[in-house]
Amino acid sequence: MRLNKPVFLLIQLLILLGALAIVVVVMLYVTSSRDGMVHDTNTQAVLKRLETSASSYHRRLDSYEAMCGDIGVPEGFYCTETGSDFSIETTLTDGSYYCTDSTGYFGPNSGSVQGRSACR
Repeated sequence: MRLNKPVFLLIQLLILLGALAIVVVVMLYVTSSRDGMVHDTNTQAVLKRLETSASSYHRRLDSYEAMCGDIGVPEGFYCTETGSDFSIETTLTDGSYYCTDSTGYFGPNSGSVQGRSACR
């Protein structure tokens, strides 16, 4: 049995559109993954700047008291301070926590430290 030309061209067109759809889906997935990594890298850089600001604050005033309000902690970052120590944390795109504190710790954390002045 021989397929007539219009049916054969329609099948080819459907196969081509299916292949293009797969390529588009893969590209969207790769792009969204990359955007998440870029966001997390930027978030970690902001956290590092906040850690540096906290250290400067302590060197200047010999205390962390009222530091969270003075160093400009952005939305999405959670800061806790006492007179002698502090912690600042944020959540990354995968839901994990990243934290820095007055002990010098800077890195991932297994859970939230909101309300505590140390990451570990």
